[in-house]
Amino acid sequence: MRTHWLTAILLLGWFHTTAAQIRFTEVMFNPIGPENTDEFIEVYNASESDTVDLRGWRVGDQALQEPLVFPDSVWHLYPGQFAVILDPDYLTDSNTYDDLIPADALLLTIDSKTFGSGGLSNSRPETVLLMDAAGDTVAAYTYTVGNAPGHSDEKIRIDGGDTPANWADSRVLHGTPGRKNSVSPLQWDAAIAFDPLLTGLRRRIGEPVPLTVILHNNGILTVHALNYQVVAGDSDWLGQGHLPALAPGESLTVVFEWTPSRAGMHELRAEVWLQDDERLENNRDTLSMAIGWPKQALVINEIMFNPEPGAPEWIELYNPGPLAVSPAGWRVRDASGRTAVVAVAAGETVPPGGYAVVAADPSVRLAYAIPEGSPVWSAAPFPALNNRSETVALLDFAGFEIDSVAYALVSSLPRNVSLERVREDRPATDPQNWQASVDSAGATPGRFNSVSPLEFDAAVDGRGLTLSPNPATRQDWLQIHVLVRNIGRQPVQLTQASLWLAAADEPYSPQTVADARELAQTLGVGEKRLVTFEWQPPQSGRFTMQIEIEAANDERAHNNRFEFELPVGYVRGDAVINEIMARPEDGQPEWIEVINLLDAPLDLSGWRVADARSTSGPVLENTWLAPGELLVLAQEPVAGLPETAYRVLDDWPSLNNDRDRLMLLDFNGGIIDSLDYVAPASPGMSLERIQPGLSGNDASNWSSSVDPAGSTPGRRNSVFVDWLPEASALSVSPNPFSPDSDGHEDFALIRYDLPMVTGRVHLFVFDIRGRRVRQLLNNAPTGSQRTVIWDGRDDAGRVLPLGLYFVHLQAIDAGNGVLVNQTATVALAKRW
Repeated sequence: MRTHWLTAILLLGWFHTTAAQIRFTEVMFNPIGPENTDEFIEVYNASESDTVDLRGWRVGDQALQEPLVFPDSVWHLYPGQFAVILDPDYLTDSNTYDDLIPADALLLTIDSKTFGSGGLSNSRPETVLLMDAAGDTVAAYTYTVGNAPGHSDEKIRIDGGDTPANWADSRVLHGTPGRKNSVSPLQWDAAIAFDPLLTGLRRRIGEPVPLTVILHNNGILTVHALNYQVVAGDSDWLGQGHLPALAPGESLTVVFEWTPSRAGMHELRAEVWLQDDERLENNRDTLSMAIGWPKQALVINEIMFNPEPGAPEWIELYNPGPLAVSPAGWRVRDASGRTAVVAVAAGETVPPGGYAVVAADPSVRLAYAIPEGSPVWSAAPFPALNNRSETVALLDFAGFEIDSVAYALVSSLPRNVSLERVREDRPATDPQNWQASVDSAGATPGRFNSVSPLEFDAAVDGRGLTLSPNPATRQDWLQIHVLVRNIGRQPVQLTQASLWLAAADEPYSPQTVADARELAQTLGVGEKRLVTFEWQPPQSGRFTMQIEIEAANDERAHNNRFEFELPVGYVRGDAVINEIMARPEDGQPEWIEVINLLDAPLDLSGWRVADARSTSGPVLENTWLAPGELLVLAQEPVAGLPETAYRVLDDWPSLNNDRDRLMLLDFNGGIIDSLDYVAPASPGMSLERIQPGLSGNDASNWSSSVDPAGSTPGRRNSVFVDWLPEASALSVSPNPFSPDSDGHEDFALIRYDLPMVTGRVHLFVFDIRGRRVRQLLNNAPTGSQRTVIWDGRDDAGRVLPLGLYFVHLQAIDAGNGVLVNQTATVALAKRW
């Protein structure tokens, strides 16, 4: 009895030990074929000596396990043998795995239509269970979803556990039923691969490319004598090496630097060699890399965007480099992104220094004398180029931008006139590097551009013109600076620079030289020199100036000259505000009157009127004032004046009815006259200047108009008083005068001349009895000369009686000990 139980215990222990060697090794839960036939589960007997009897064993999910069925009546699983458990319908309805399952594998099915409670799920993880005849769980594995259809979950190391880290997606379609898993490590398995980051990498000729390859030992044994290499094409060796040892699971990253010298698609190949390698498909990796052309390998050299009606648009390409360039697969693109592929025949290239034309169609050759050596290629659909502004880009086969031109024309070019590049070695983005063709045919496709630099060519660069001071007046000595450039292909010898002058109202005369400079300097290719002229304008106005240079052997004359307009401003006091209508009658405009105080005509074109807050629009062009001539500048047309007597200004600055700041500005913005006025209280009455030559900021130099009309626009002011004689130390004029407000000799001008630079002055008026009746100046600071206006009134503002009066002047310069006492007689009389 004891022996019986001991035998049973020993058998039970042997059985469970043997059963523990049965393991899940593969689960196909998402077959590429029908799921009701092509799901399978694979198990493996990992024992080295024991055979396992599978009768009574069950397989399924956590909800339901079905008994195993043995179609061939074989229920023993031998050491190292795989068993494939199939859907029962597979045997009659599918043959997906027939050629994959080896003959030595045990085929099993289940006693149900599907695995588990409803087949193996594709959308959520499930746990598959294997139970022995005693009902004990022998194996359990929870698979993860997301496999590509037809790729099973395979166990990596059969002697490992069932953790997710020891399972992977099958590397082969339909998995490996009944045989060694595709993810299981081999004994000898070396692999090489390019770094995935290199995928899609592109470079230009001459740009270093870091090529990274990864060596890996996928086997379970240390590998020795590992050789590797990287090759471009069939024979371009980029790098090679030897690795003495690489442990199982170890990786090594190797970097080669490759500088490609040829454009095109390059097929790179990385290879590794290992004796006895059991998997050769991972011993090689390939990588396609696009090596593009460098920038300006070809340049856009000419553009025809506005041809004759029916004629094709086109661009010209030029090769400035040392290599022949094949633009096969290149594209032309406009600003909107429209592209056209250039149709280049096999073997066609643009040689160094050669030209090619890319057009909407090849009929462009019929319209021009294109040399036979310059090919014409079509590109369809050719982007429709805009006539005023556009961006044209040239892209190589790899998508690199080789050249790009953005043009924006100030004015339209005539039809059938191309835009030519001045220099192929200068940026296409420089607007000054493009000019309209000057060729008689309007364009030069396939040949040297008509605007390109010659061997010897010096030019005046008008863009670099500067003035000092700026703005300028006729009182200034001007310095005019201009750049002279060598835009030719050889050094050039400068000899002379001249500044020519033409007066604003005279035609250009080459005999009028404002300044000339001898030059003895050689300009290298691309060099520049600043030339400075000095000149004092003879008068104010707008001058037409021309700068001209001379250079030895110069082959192009028209760019040796630059013409420009020089506005020379006026001087303060050349013209003054002579009358102000700040408070007109209702419905009437505001206006001011201007008088020319020069002895020469004055150009009022472009002048403006400003108050303390705003500025008017400019006076119309061709507005000239003769010496002493008056002109009214108005808010609106002035009633009663001929159109020649006034100018209406836009944006008139609304003048205050009481007081305001008023300025007269010339075309350069210079202040020619300025004053602060106090307007008459009565509407429709102007403020008139008594003497235009005296300061406008002297309140005594202004008076309300006494004209019956209330103002005198365009004619002599009603309160005008002429200058005093200069001979007297103290004089009064007119004498006598009649302050009766009749507009005739209502004011007296009292002028004094003093033998001092500065001083203090008293100026009083006494009656015949010696009583002081008017204080004009009281200890006032003064210069050597001054004119004071007396209106014939006393200090209380009353008009004095007719008769004789004495004007007494006392001036003192204390610093120099000068004292002046002077008296003059003046008569107040009545006009008869």
